Amino acid sequence: LKSAPGFSGVAPDQKTSPIFVDALHRAVDLVTPKSLIKDMNEVILRCSNYLSAFVRDRDKSLQTLLKMMKSNPRKELCKRENYEMNYGTGAAEIEAAPLLVPFAPIKDIADEAKSNLTRDMQSVTPPQLTLSMKALIQDVSRYLSQPFALRSGLGGKRYPVDLLAAVLTSMGRRPLFKYKAYGQTYADAGEV
Repeated sequence: LKSAPGFSGVAPDQKTSPIFVDALHRAVDLVTPKSLIKDMNEVILRCSNYLSAFVRDRDKSLQTLLKMMKSNPRKELCKRENYEMNYGTGAAEIEAAPLLVPFAPIKDIADEAKSNLTRDMQSVTPPQLTLSMKALIQDVSRYLSQPFALRSGLGGKRYPVDLLAAVLTSMGRRPLFKYKAYGQTYADAGEV
């Protein structure tokens, strides 16, 4: 929801929207002040409509994006002095990713990739996928900035450690390991 380009203009999936309404109500009802219940219900409805459309359209958008990238494998996605990532490499990175979550994106690389992908996808994106494609391109470009920064060295000497720390921190309070009486969570390890 944080990276959503907008909540209006979305045709919700009538099958999954109620599932999201229930889940969002369970998440916020106990902490919502009585004076804000009506406003929160509106927000929940808009968010559930967006999420239902997002789930429905995300896979279609991803397949369309990958098809375009694979059909232009030599086209430049982003480039810096000593390293270039093309669409073919980017498509392979996306397909190999267990999830497209950017943990420590590099803004200028992500912006360049986003600009190139947006330009090249304008003519091939079906009108009903415009919103989901915009969100997907944003996520993909931020995600691809990470391997680009690792390989090019652009993120600096500490970037690999910072990326690992961000990944560990995102995993939260799940136990990383336990030895005798000492235990550590992923989040604790990410703070080291």
